[in-house]
Amino acid sequence: MRNLNYHILFRKEPEGGYTATVPSLPGCVTYGETVDEAITMAREEAIELYIEDPHRCLSDIRSVSVGIGVISSKKFRQR
Repeated sequence: MRNLNYHILFRKEPEGGYTATVPSLPGCVTYGETVDEAITMAREEAIELYIEDPHRCLSDIRSVSVGIGVISSKKFRQR
């Protein structure tokens, strides 16, 4: 089985917590109270469920380089 790697972008929410999106997987979005929880939710649930969806074409799922980052209006931090 081939490993696929995806960029995950995080946005700190004003009300607390972090929204995680996977730009190369349209509509693949999740949330976590902490960055670590958002990473876990993205990796172990959102991406996995997106890829396993039988209604998606393989052409909709694109492989990209690995990257995890936090986006805010002030800075971007690579992890």
